[in-house]
Amino acid sequence: PAVRRCLAKCRLEHCVVACLVRGGKVLTPGFAMCSEASPRLRPHVARLTGGRQPRSMTQHAEIAALNLLPEGISLRQLRHMTLVVIRPKYSQKLRRTRMLCAQPCRECAGIIHQLGIKLVVFSSEDVLHRRTPEELL
Repeated sequence: PAVRRCLAKCRLEHCVVACLVRGGKVLTPGFAMCSEASPRLRPHVARLTGGRQPRSMTQHAEIAALNLLPEGISLRQLRHMTLVVIRPKYSQKLRRTRMLCAQPCRECAGIIHQLGIKLVVFSSEDVLHRRTPEELL
């Protein structure tokens, strides 16, 4: 039990969450989190990438958020969306939540770029950064 609590705590300490927004509205239900789940894109999203799938061993939050998009989503609709990725961590010492680096990895950035998503907002050292997918590559 103590080991299990420790592992759960470690996973939460490194939690990255993501969502897709358009016009100030969150389009994905809730926040998608990084996990040890399958890193594969769901078929309706993979179809938009020409079948391209991530090669990582774990599911990144960006991929989890893309998998929450409704079936029937089009590349045209994705061009108007912003992907938001944050990595919150509570600091006991500061007694507040800090925002750590959640910049998408190169592989996720490539998929985001291929899907034509307009903008990516990510946290880093308590600041939110706005970048186009091209700038992340």
